[in-house]
Amino acid sequence: MVVVLLVGVGLGSAGNSKTTTTTTTDTATVSVTTTRTITTKLAAKATAPKPCLAAISDAQHAFAVVASGLNAASVYPELIPEAAKAGVAQSVSELNAVTAKMQRATSKVQTAASQLDVLAVSFQADRKRCR
Repeated sequence: MVVVLLVGVGLGSAGNSKTTTTTTTDTATVSVTTTRTITTKLAAKATAPKPCLAAISDAQHAFAVVASGLNAASVYPELIPEAAKAGVAQSVSELNAVTAKMQRATSKVQTAASQLDVLAVSFQADRKRCR
């Protein structure tokens, strides 16, 4: 007959944990495995160097800028059928209206691209200083 006994011991609270396993085997009748988890406490408020925080902030801002650019570009597919109908109808006023919508969307996309160019430079500089 083989008996397995698992004993778990937890110390501390949330944080980094290290698990060590020690196995002792008595081949006659008993196999015992003991697992002990030791958890160390982290400081209540972790801080990062300012360049690292700046890089994170730049990255967050970049995601927002990309989202706004993609949102602006999302109108392009909707304008294709409008332009086609205006072209078939040979309506200059409808084509001008579609052109104006396209130009507004393109302007927003170009603004987002310019903002990303500036953020990329700032992000790269902060990232290098973060190391």
